[in-house]
Amino acid sequence: HLQALYTIVTSFDFYYAKYRFSHSYGLCYPEISDEFEIELIGLYHPLIKNCVRNHFELKKNEFAAIISGPNTGGKSVTLKSVLINMLLLNKGLFLAAEKARLFLFQGVYFLGTDGQQID
Repeated sequence: HLQALYTIVTSFDFYYAKYRFSHSYGLCYPEISDEFEIELIGLYHPLIKNCVRNHFELKKNEFAAIISGPNTGGKSVTLKSVLINMLLLNKGLFLAAEKARLFLFQGVYFLGTDGQQID
């Protein structure tokens, strides 16, 4: 009985720690989509204070996105924010957005060669 109680308590502690982490960063509960799509409304980078919020969407039949704009316009931060949210979802955490609907991808790959550091 002690082993069963220990398993229950450690599971509760694990999920409570996830909740506390998500709550401390103001993350939202995501909706999981059965189809290939990404919808992130009010998307932000959780490690940047007062970060500008953006919207990022890929609909069911869209497989690529083109992001353009001036230097220091937020393109890299937006892409890294999408990546962070996909990784958070794969770890079972809430997402850094006001509203989130994502497909649960098997793998997430990102190649950033711009040399920018986001603290």
